[in-house]
Amino acid sequence: MNSYEISLDLDNKLILWTHTGTTIYRAETGSAWRTIISIEEFGKGWNILTDFRKSKFNFGIEDTKPIWEFFEIIRDDIDGKKQAVLSNDPNTIQTILCFQQNIYRFFNFEVMFFQNKDKAIIWLKNGF
Repeated sequence: MNSYEISLDLDNKLILWTHTGTTIYRAETGSAWRTIISIEEFGKGWNILTDFRKSKFNFGIEDTKPIWEFFEIIRDDIDGKKQAVLSNDPNTIQTILCFQQNIYRFFNFEVMFFQNKDKAIIWLKNGF
């Protein structure tokens, strides 16, 4: 059983990825991503709001090679899209911050860290 939920925010045209457990496993992120890219709305340009505020990664930036390899496979699916990640855990925040510049440079996929959900939604819809 997965410790995440994927749903749609119809008002804001966002895909919501909420982690429901306390620990985020790397393999589980791949499962969530496979679900997301299969959603019709993702193909229509909807962006992703990810809520990791009640969870933390059990891996660091040094363990992200499989994520990079997966992004290579879905490169066309994420090109030009955005993901806002909500988190309160310092390790998770550090991993996201290290990841975000390279992910944009290599895949044209913007990933930004937020602690405020409203600001994340504004960025996803309009930018800064």
